[in-house]
Amino acid sequence: MAQVKSLFVHIEKALDIAKTDIEICIIESPASNWGFGGMCGDEIKLNYKVNV
Repeated sequence: MAQVKSLFVHIEKALDIAKTDIEICIIESPASNWGFGGMCGDEIKLNYKVNV
């Protein structure tokens, strides 16, 4: 939750928008819905661990 609170602070400072006017919704998606490097996320072998 600290990360979400940090987003409110940073958005407020950067964009001069009151925290009460900001809504944040985080929805996790399976790797098959990701895409980067021209590949789907479930096809890519990373050299680091991703904790979801």
